[in-house]
Amino acid sequence: MYLSGEAFFRVAHDAAHPFRVLTAHLETRVLGTSFTVRAYPQQAGTVVQVRTGRVRVSPRRPAPTVAQAQNRTLGPAVRALVLLPNQQAVYAPGRQQLRRELTPQPVLLAPQPFAFDNRPVAEVLEALKTAYGVDIRYSPAAVAGCTVNLHRQASLRQARSAVPGHGSDLFPSRRANYFPFNWLSVNLTPEKPCIFIAIVCITPTGGPAARGE
Repeated sequence: MYLSGEAFFRVAHDAAHPFRVLTAHLETRVLGTSFTVRAYPQQAGTVVQVRTGRVRVSPRRPAPTVAQAQNRTLGPAVRALVLLPNQQAVYAPGRQQLRRELTPQPVLLAPQPFAFDNRPVAEVLEALKTAYGVDIRYSPAAVAGCTVNLHRQASLRQARSAVPGHGSDLFPSRRANYFPFNWLSVNLTPEKPCIFIAIVCITPTGGPAARGE
């Protein structure tokens, strides 16, 4: 189907009859998922966000004009991306650039309560990694001895607000697939103020890659 505007889709996997969404610049091939496509004519870029499952996103290469065919000015093809939950593809046609990002508001892959009472920060970060399917990179030495309290159905934003004294919003920007945020532990001591930086990111291959820095 062809889309101009924004729509949310929930599609069952059917290998014999793959579902495709075409916009002016992108083709999204469904691999069994729920996702959103945002492609307004007045906006420069196109965004595809995945909630569940996975999709394959590739630029639609326009037919060359006679002048382009003679001068060979089309340039190389842009490589397709396979998106997983909490990821989005953003396409800038002017630069012919298709990049992968975390969605602005990641959701839990499976609803689950968080109940951490005076638990090590590293333990909480590892739980959030699994819950959201993202990589959270941090310095183990910097969080040693730091603890945190976190309860309820926690989102990443709630997790950030559970720790007072944070220096910035959890998602201040989406540059280069990285989402820096600062946490200041609940349980401070004069001897060791638990200040550290964690990075939420995604790997170029599209999956989480647990790695401490």
